[in-house]
Amino acid sequence: MQIIQASVRDIPEGLCPDGCVLTIGNFDGVHRGHRQLIREAGRLAETLTVPLLILTFPPRASADAANLYTEEQKLRLLQETAPSAKILELDFDEDLRTMPEAEFFQKILVEKLGVKGIAVGMNFRYGYLAEGTVETLQTHCAEAGIDCLVLEGVTCLAEDGTTQVVSSTLIRNLLVQGKVREAGCLLSQPYAIEGTVQHGKRLGRTMGFPTVNLLQGEGMADLRHGVYVTCVDTGNGSFYGVTNVGLNPTVEHGHRIKIETHILDFEGDLYGKAITVAFLQFLRPEQRFSGIDALQAQLEQDKSRARAWLHDFEGNLRGEET
Repeated sequence: MQIIQASVRDIPEGLCPDGCVLTIGNFDGVHRGHRQLIREAGRLAETLTVPLLILTFPPRASADAANLYTEEQKLRLLQETAPSAKILELDFDEDLRTMPEAEFFQKILVEKLGVKGIAVGMNFRYGYLAEGTVETLQTHCAEAGIDCLVLEGVTCLAEDGTTQVVSSTLIRNLLVQGKVREAGCLLSQPYAIEGTVQHGKRLGRTMGFPTVNLLQGEGMADLRHGVYVTCVDTGNGSFYGVTNVGLNPTVEHGHRIKIETHILDFEGDLYGKAITVAFLQFLRPEQRFSGIDALQAQLEQDKSRARAWLHDFEGNLRGEET
């Protein structure tokens, strides 16, 4: 696997000397729809006997489209999805943002990358002001003798019985409702947050509930505030945990969202260490308590409920009746 990070003006010469099959997208979340698109692009690459090239862009958060994953998470997931592919991450700079769609197709896809085939989703747009559509792409490809594969979205069944197309927007909406199991199904794995453990006030330790603390990254998707059953990868093993996401209103008065995890059956110091917290099940909304004693009593209940859920969860994994 080779990852190349470049601007549109300095794409390395000879990146694909024999041509390639290309798939393009932001690929935020690398969800089931993205994985299907990459698989089909890989099959086309095998048919044409050229390498697969995945063209993507650094995460760009906006007011209505926060990122599901960090840049590092996304690139790693793309590597895992297509181990033999090359990944080209292009800066979304002014040159690329203002490039007309026909110029992007001819100068970048044809001349720079030597594209022999291309696979995109049915809602694919490209070029300045997103003027390029699937239809313009198909026309350009037909004129250039390039195979063009347009895939319909992967669908899933919603709670109300309707069929929905799997998308990053749908997953964001599930997360903000606390529906992490449903989101994980669409992602093909539990939704996870990565970060470096921060020093906190150590209040949890005084109550018998020491926690590892992460701060929500800027521009990242929102999770419903509340308590979750989680799985924590410490870098030296994985452990189940109970995680609170929110503002901790009983003892805090700030506005920065925190991810505080009590790791079950774990002893050790993780300050300054990189960890991953994967969300398995929502337990309850975040709430303000009358004081520390009430908070401590609720934390005991949360831990008991988490252990009960994990007992059933592991039994289901083993195929046992619960």
